[in-house]
Amino acid sequence: MGRNIATGGADADQFWIANAEIPESANTITDFELGVDVLGVALGIGFEDLTLTQDAANTSIALGGDRLAILLDTTATDLSADNFVFV
Repeated sequence: MGRNIATGGADADQFWIANAEIPESANTITDFELGVDVLGVALGIGFEDLTLTQDAANTSIALGGDRLAILLDTTATDLSADNFVFV
């Protein structure tokens, strides 16, 4: 898992997994809630540019060969573009 570990609060959270640059190590998000939280991605990246992969109970989100985030206890096929904010 990455060195960047994020845990949200009780309400809706925005977890920015790529903003000013691609992270050197993946962001590990411990409590992503489908339908409540969103993942923020900048740099002109779109949903179609991302690869979502199931890794045991976790989801890995990558851009090319760079892993952006690991969502703990989240199923990759449950995620859609609606779970992201793209800027």
